[in-house]
Amino acid sequence: MEENQNNQNQMPNNQGFNPYNSQNNNQGGNPNYAPNMNQNPNMNPNPNMNQNFNANPNQTIKETKGFFSGFFKDPIGKIKDLASNFDKNYIKFGIILMIVWVAISFISHILAIADDALFGFWGSFSNFFDELFDDIFAIIKSIITPVISVALLSGLIYLFNQKKNKSFLAISTGVLLAKIPVILYTVLSLTTLISYRVLGFLSCISALCTVISAVLLFFVVKEFLNEGENKSFFWKFALIMLIYYGVAFILSLLEISII
Repeated sequence: MEENQNNQNQMPNNQGFNPYNSQNNNQGGNPNYAPNMNQNPNMNPNPNMNQNFNANPNQTIKETKGFFSGFFKDPIGKIKDLASNFDKNYIKFGIILMIVWVAISFISHILAIADDALFGFWGSFSNFFDELFDDIFAIIKSIITPVISVALLSGLIYLFNQKKNKSFLAISTGVLLAKIPVILYTVLSLTTLISYRVLGFLSCISALCTVISAVLLFFVVKEFLNEGENKSFFWKFALIMLIYYGVAFILSLLEISII
């Protein structure tokens, strides 16, 4: 009887055992010990992780204004900085540029179709259905045209980059920077929906924006190909543009204009 009582006194007391208690899990004695992160489903091992995905909209607007202000002051400097110090902020600005470009093109075609509908261009249901598919195709083209233009130029620059030390995404962002004058002209072209008297003025603006965009693109290609003072670079740039305009001509047969 006494022997059984002594055995009971020698048994460990497990009533308060907690498998998640650091005193019970050999944390200090087992070199292979790894804490169980599933102890608490609400535990966040990195409390700052979500901060990257919850950016303050006001801060984003401020950064965007600062970026474009700096671009208009020194566009070549921004292009050089992009080529040497590409980061996630440039990706964000590139996405904003692409969204604006596509959105303006889309809105422009939608308003043109609405103008035809309101002022009797269709005239009848038969004309409406005849023009419907053309209008839908025009809207689709307005969305994919900017994407095709940027993707084609970026792909050509990437292929001509023998070192392959620049990512396709960085090159695409650089091309979008060079297309800022074209994007601005797309915004200004919306004024033709108000009055066609601005067509003469816009034709001059279009030519100017095209020239400025070509000059900016020249520096984008130069920076991303790391040519420096290489005298043969001009012919590489000319070849890239020759291929681009060749593909543009083929696409024009499908009534897709990327020029």
